[in-house]
Amino acid sequence: MANRFFQNYLKLVDKDAKLFFYSNATMEWLILRVEALQNLTLFTAVFLLVLLPKGYVDPGLVGLSLSYALALTSTQVFMIRWYSSLANYIISVERIKQFMHIPPEPPAIVEDGRPPSSWPCEGRIKLQDQRVCLRWVYERGVSILVKSFNKEWIKENLDIFDWMLSPKESKKIDQIPRKKGCLGIKFISDQGPYKSVEELWDANI
Repeated sequence: MANRFFQNYLKLVDKDAKLFFYSNATMEWLILRVEALQNLTLFTAVFLLVLLPKGYVDPGLVGLSLSYALALTSTQVFMIRWYSSLANYIISVERIKQFMHIPPEPPAIVEDGRPPSSWPCEGRIKLQDQRVCLRWVYERGVSILVKSFNKEWIKENLDIFDWMLSPKESKKIDQIPRKKGCLGIKFISDQGPYKSVEELWDANI
């Protein structure tokens, strides 16, 4: 139980970390391309200023423009990060608003639907539709040996020839894990509670 809880906890942590990873990766992707466009624009402007005739533009004004351009690039990167974070927080608010309108779950205890205090009256498990198992084995071409002397059970077992399992039902049964049985002789011992195979197996098995 503790290992399963810890594995489930790690899966939830990974899912939560994936959201932050994707968000930061998207933000960096956007910032990288915006910076590339800004640097390309700045390089083009500087290249054109260099090609201008001497004295056409004041050198002090050119230097001031370039310094402001670099500062504007940093400011724009900061604004992109701030706006992306704000968008993520707004989405969280929208999800909270959405969860507020989800209908609540029913209470854990429904007084009108509770079983009586005496339930269960017997500690017994009763298999009522063993015919499904017999029919599934019969459709696999396996010979069935039902060791039952109860007339009602024998009559129910004979009803398996009047119907068939659907492909969907057979597929679901095939998915149930199975393993081969073992011989009853392995459980027989003179020092044990079962001295013979007849004592080990019930007559109805």
